Amino acid sequence: MIVDYALPWSFIKRHLPTRVSLSLNIRTYIISRYCSHRNATLDTLLHLLEWSPDYNPIPFKESFNVNLASNIAKTGRRDILEFIINRYPNINLSNVIDEAAKHGGDLAVWLMKTFKQLIDYPPRLALLNAANHGNLSVIEYFHQLNNHCQFTTNHMDYASRNGHLEIVKFLHFNRSEGCTQSAIDNASEGGFLDIVMFLHHNRTEGCSKSAFNNASRNGHFEIVKFLHFNRTEGCSFYAMDGASTFGSLDIVKFLHFNRTEGCSKEAMDKCSKLEIIQFLHFNRTEGATTQAMNKACERGDLDTVSFLYQNRSEKYSSIAIDNASKNGHLNILKFLEFNKILEYNILTMIGLVIQNNCKLEILEFLYHHVKKEENVPPSSKEISIENAILNDRLDIIQFLYHHYPKLISTSNAIQLSVKYGKTEILKFLFQETKNNHLLLPTSAMDTASQNGHLEMVKYLHSKNNQCTTNAMDMASSNGHLNIVQWLHQNRSEGPTKMAMEYSLVQGRVQVAQFLRKHYPRESKRIRQLDTSIHSITNYVQYCKTLEYIESINIKAKIKIVDINPLP
Repeated sequence: MIVDYALPWSFIKRHLPTRVSLSLNIRTYIISRYCSHRNATLDTLLHLLEWSPDYNPIPFKESFNVNLASNIAKTGRRDILEFIINRYPNINLSNVIDEAAKHGGDLAVWLMKTFKQLIDYPPRLALLNAANHGNLSVIEYFHQLNNHCQFTTNHMDYASRNGHLEIVKFLHFNRSEGCTQSAIDNASEGGFLDIVMFLHHNRTEGCSKSAFNNASRNGHFEIVKFLHFNRTEGCSFYAMDGASTFGSLDIVKFLHFNRTEGCSKEAMDKCSKLEIIQFLHFNRTEGATTQAMNKACERGDLDTVSFLYQNRSEKYSSIAIDNASKNGHLNILKFLEFNKILEYNILTMIGLVIQNNCKLEILEFLYHHVKKEENVPPSSKEISIENAILNDRLDIIQFLYHHYPKLISTSNAIQLSVKYGKTEILKFLFQETKNNHLLLPTSAMDTASQNGHLEMVKYLHSKNNQCTTNAMDMASSNGHLNIVQWLHQNRSEGPTKMAMEYSLVQGRVQVAQFLRKHYPRESKRIRQLDTSIHSITNYVQYCKTLEYIESINIKAKIKIVDINPLP
């Protein structure tokens, strides 16, 4: 709540734990992460420091403490950054200018004026960040420093790419580095007509065909017209290809009637708008490939499929049916069947339906419309049903058992049902097979416990399936406290000392506490942990684990790892 949302003090104060209930590590983590949140306020920070007056990020080595100043700079909160720097004058300030230049120009200028040592190095990254993010005040300040400046053509290029006209103008009128052709190219791609016009009228670097091509692709019609009537670089067939692919009919028409570069087959192949496909068909000669129909089937675009079928000669490939099937476009399959062009391999189609978790109606349609002689795949073939079981598709499993029973390995299906905790599928498989208990692996309950599937554990227990100590050991390792508790109450195998060790290494404090209470003999056999807690992803959990390990007098040689760094 404090770390993730940085809610105001009026709300936080009602939910804040007492200071003594949290270690200094955790309180430091909370405050450092709060300071680095874009919603943080100085008022709430002051209250948090009253709650934890011993807060000091400097001795700590985690990234959210080491990089606290630069993390605050990312938020642009000068008041918080100024307060932290004044309170902790030895705080690490590396990269703070670079981040401030990216996220707040005035903040960066204040830092440079206040802390002269921060600009004793060539400020290359800060300058680029300022140009990229439109912080003119930073550009102006570095320009005034003169002897510290590291300006290059990149700065005008970057400002042009991101639409920062005022920076482009400042650099043009005050600096001599200039730009490259990338300036107009990038501005054209981004749709910044004002920058394109300014560079055209004031600079001599020009541009490349990429300017025209990318403006066409991205639908910037006004820039396309400006480049056509004012520049000589021209374009290539990529211009019309791109405009067609991204759905700009007006640009496609303009290029067709005003330019000679034409297009390629990709213009129609990759187009998703019927009106553009129709225009290209009736006005151009480049044509298409089978990809046009394949892509239309993939989208489920029946109007386009119908038009291409009736007007084009390229038709389709088997990929078209695959695409329609895997994306659940029954209307396309019906169209293809009606026009007698539905041909496929049933084994391949079953695999696609399972792999893409399609609706059962697709599989049923294919089954009823496939040629009878193709309806029975080779008996030596088996298909992978893992995705069907993973997605809990009992309907597909039932369909396959009723129509293609030889395609399924029942023993494999049972193992997968246990692995993924799909109890209803396992029940169905048991109903359909004789001597099903012989197909159930002896490690079934161990596997279900390890993967956290309590209902599966209960069902296997009801079927007199046995387990080993691995069940509780691995459930402990993975933090499945509910399964550990159930096994304790209903089974007699218990854990080994590894359950306690696994739970500590994985940071499962609640599990460790339960084991120590109910299995003291196994738990107390651990005297030392020689490992690193790498798998814990939450810093508070990490700290609580270390505190618990210390509280039960276990010597732990645990490497300090950086947990949950800021993005």
